[in-house]
Amino acid sequence: MIAAAHTTIDYVAAWATFGTAVGTIGLAVATFVLALKTRALATSGQETADAAKQELLLLRSQTDAAQRQSVAAEAALNASARPLLIDIPRHTMKTIQVQERPGVEHPEEIDLSVITSRIDQSPRAGQMMVPVRNVGAGVALGLAAAAGLVIELEAAGATVAHGEAPSVIAAGESAAVWFEDTAGVASAAAEPPLAYLLRAGADLVVEVAYCDVSGRQEAATSLYLTKSGTTDRTYRVTGVEPGHSPRLTLEQLNEPLEPGTRNPWDRSWPDRQRIEPD
Repeated sequence: MIAAAHTTIDYVAAWATFGTAVGTIGLAVATFVLALKTRALATSGQETADAAKQELLLLRSQTDAAQRQSVAAEAALNASARPLLIDIPRHTMKTIQVQERPGVEHPEEIDLSVITSRIDQSPRAGQMMVPVRNVGAGVALGLAAAAGLVIELEAAGATVAHGEAPSVIAAGESAAVWFEDTAGVASAAAEPPLAYLLRAGADLVVEVAYCDVSGRQEAATSLYLTKSGTTDRTYRVTGVEPGHSPRLTLEQLNEPLEPGTRNPWDRSWPDRQRIEPD
């Protein structure tokens, strides 16, 4: 009986040990499977993260490309509307109809490049006309014009004569910048500024400030003039500096207006028209 009981106990213990072993093996297998799944999940997560990263890089690339296209499109649009003022080549002739008397006209050739100037003695005042042409792609709206002595450009208190720029110059067309002394306006030399500049007989620089029709593209062109020594013109152009920032004309562009008027050069006001007081 004792031996039999001992055998039963051993049998039960063996089964318990076997069950524990099976459970341990099952746990190990489950742990292994879980590890595989975790690894697969981690791999899948990494692949998802890599895919997301690649997609983000692609989106950034597309955004950069769109930005570059936008900049290029804006540059092309600006170029299509950008004016450029320069001088008119010497002896550029044009035939016009001159009216002798009512109903009678005859053709006459004129030289569009001629620069004229004079000084009236009574009252003492200067006049000068400088032709320019628009070789840009867009219409030029004249903003301001100014003239000074080349030797005084960097000097403090240099004499500057202000003139009138053509209001509109279409692409491929020409017009004239007009200077005329105003009575009562005198320089430090005790005479009107333009008369002083012309009497000096030295090289002049004429600056014309202009913009495109939108008012966003502002620029200035400088023409360098020398006494011509010929009878058909008083000055000739010896140098051109196109498309720079306004210098001599800054005073006009920033000129304060009378009360009740609005700044016609204000970029936020595209039609650039003066508002008259009520």
